[in-house]
Amino acid sequence: MGSSLRLARLGSYLIAAVLAGSTLACYVGVDIPEGEAFADETGADELGFDEDEGTDTTTGEDESSEGETDTEAETETETETDEGGEPTPEPAGGCQGFPLIWPTTNSAQLQTVVHAAFGPRMLNDHYDWHRGIDLPGDPDDDGFHDPVHAAADGRIYAIGNLPGDDEGALAGYGSTAGNAIVLEHAPGQLHTVYMHLDALPLSHFLARLGPDAPITEIDLREYFFLNGPDTHAGNRGMPRATLKSSGEAIVHPPHVAQHDFIGFIGDSGATYEHLHFEVRDGGVLQDHARNPYAYLPHIDALEHDASLVSEGEGLRAEIELSREPGALGDVTGPAQQLDVESLSLQLLDEDDALLDERRLEFGTLGVLLDEPDTPSFELDGLISTLDPAPFASEMATWHLEVHFEALEQAFMPPPGSRWVLEVADSCGNKVTVEHQL
Repeated sequence: MGSSLRLARLGSYLIAAVLAGSTLACYVGVDIPEGEAFADETGADELGFDEDEGTDTTTGEDESSEGETDTEAETETETETDEGGEPTPEPAGGCQGFPLIWPTTNSAQLQTVVHAAFGPRMLNDHYDWHRGIDLPGDPDDDGFHDPVHAAADGRIYAIGNLPGDDEGALAGYGSTAGNAIVLEHAPGQLHTVYMHLDALPLSHFLARLGPDAPITEIDLREYFFLNGPDTHAGNRGMPRATLKSSGEAIVHPPHVAQHDFIGFIGDSGATYEHLHFEVRDGGVLQDHARNPYAYLPHIDALEHDASLVSEGEGLRAEIELSREPGALGDVTGPAQQLDVESLSLQLLDEDDALLDERRLEFGTLGVLLDEPDTPSFELDGLISTLDPAPFASEMATWHLEVHFEALEQAFMPPPGSRWVLEVADSCGNKVTVEHQL
C-alpha cells in the first residue's frame, strides 16, 4: 500500500479520535488515577515476555512456537483443585459489562474474526500455550496498515520499535514480539499489550500529556528509553522515572484515551500480518495474561458442544464450537467466540454429592505449570493432556480434546458414582455432561 493511502487513513482516524468523547454506558473505559504510580521506573524483569509467533498467510496457523520467559516470575495464583465440599457455584450474573473495546474495529459492537484463541493451540504441528488472541486486519489490503486503537483509557507503560534482528523492542521481550506497545489502564493492575505493529513514529507520536489532555504530537524519546545513549537491553522501551532525556521534569506522562489511534497492524516479528493482543490483570508480567474474552464485548452466552466418553482406563472430553467464518462478526452473535475459560472434572456419588473435583483454569494454568508449552501434565494425581485440533480462521469448527488418565489413583471412585464435566466460558456460562461409571 502506498504511503499516501496510509497517511489518508491516519488522518481519518485522527479526526475520529479527537471527536470520540464517549462510549456506550455498559462499555466504559477504565479510569486511571494520576499520581505517583508513574514514578516507579520499570526494568526488564517486570515485563519478562518473549513472544515468538507467526502465521502462514494461507492457513492462519502459526509457523513458529511462542516462547515466553520471566526472570522474576510471580506465583501468587490460587490452587486449581477443590477437593470435597460443594460444586463450584454459578457466578452471580456472568459478565456485567466489558471494560474494553475491540482494538481492530474500534468498536464495542463489532469484533473481528479471531485467528488464534487464548490457551491451548497447535502451531505448525507443535503444541503451544497462547497467552493472547490473534486479530487480523481487513483482507482488502492483505491485513496491512489497518489501524489499531487503544482498548481503554490508559498511560503508555512501554513502547518501542525493533532495534535489530536479535533484540526485542522492549526490555524483557524477544524480537519476535515485533514493534510493541503496553498500556496501563489501572496502576499495577490492568494492562493491554499490542504486538507485531507497523513501525511506530516515536519522535512524533500522537498521544495526550495527561488523562484529560487533547491529542498532540509527542516526542516519546523524551519520556522513554528509546535507543538514546542511556538506553540498554535492561530499560529499552521503558518509561523514564522523573526526568525527560533533556533533564526537564516529567509533569504528565503520555496517555491515550479509549478509541485513540495507536498504530497500524503489521508483521514485525511475525510471518504474517496480525495484531497479537493480550490482557494482563493483576500485574504486567506474562503470569497475569488472562482470557481477553472476559474483557472484550461479546454476547454473554455459551454455545459450545461437549461430551465425555471412556478411553481405555481414562476419559476423553471433547469441546467443540461451531463458527461462521467471515471478516467481521456481530458482537451480539457467538459465531466468533473462541472462549473456553475452565474445565471441571467432578466425581459425584449416588446422591449427587460432590466427592472430588479437579479444575483446569486456563487463566492460570500457564503459570501453574513449569512447562506450559507441554500438553501433558499432572495435577494432584490426575494426568491430563490437552489436544487442540489445528485451527484456521476460515474453519467452521474449533475443537479441543482433553485426555484424563490415572483416574483411579487421583479420585478412587466408589461403586455407583459418576463423572461430570463442566465447561465454562469467561462469563461463567457452563455446559455440563455426565458419564456413568
